[in-house]
Amino acid sequence: MLKSAYLSLLASSVIAIVLSDAVIGQHNLLVNAALVFGLPSSVGISMWLLRRRCKKVTASPLPLWSLKSGAAVGEHGTECSLEQFVIPLAFGHAWLMLSRFLGVVSGVCSVPPNSSFGSHWTPIGLPLTLLSAAVFGKCLLILSIQKEHWGFFLLPYHTITFFLEATIYILQNAIDLFAAGSVAMETFRRKWGGGD
Repeated sequence: MLKSAYLSLLASSVIAIVLSDAVIGQHNLLVNAALVFGLPSSVGISMWLLRRRCKKVTASPLPLWSLKSGAAVGEHGTECSLEQFVIPLAFGHAWLMLSRFLGVVSGVCSVPPNSSFGSHWTPIGLPLTLLSAAVFGKCLLILSIQKEHWGFFLLPYHTITFFLEATIYILQNAIDLFAAGSVAMETFRRKWGGGD
C-alpha cells in the first residue's frame, strides 16, 4: 500500500505540473504562487513517505550483472527488483521539482518554442545536478535512510561526492600555493630589492 502510494505521489505531482502548464498557462499569478508552495511541499512529503517506506522494507543488495542470463541478478540469485529504482526515482522527482521551482522563482518557468532553452540553463544545469545529488544524499542520511536502501543511487552519490570533495581539496591547495608564493615574493623583494 505504501509503495503504491509513494509511486503515485511522484507520478501525480509531475502530471499536475504538466497539466497546469497545458491548461492554465505559466503566466497566471495564482498558479505560480501555488507552485512556489506546492513544489517544495511535494518534495517534503515525498521524503517523509520515503523515510516511512524504507523503515518497513528490508534492504536488498545491489544487483550484479549475470553473463549467463544477460540481466541484473541479486546476490541471492533473484532478479533486479523495483526496490533498486525507488531512491533514483525519488531523486529524479526532487530534481525535477527543484528545477521547476527555480524556474518559477526566476521567472523562466515557460520555454517558448523558438527560444534556445539549453543556452540559458546549460551553465548551471550540470552544477545544479551534481550539487542536488550530493544534497539529496545528505538529506537521506539525515532522515536515517540507510545506504542499503539507496539502490542504484548509491554509486552516483559516491562518485559525485568524491569528485566534489577532491575539487574542493585541489582548490584549497591551489589557493594556499598562491598565498605562499606571494609571501615568498614579498620576502624576496624585501631582502634583495631593498636598495631603492
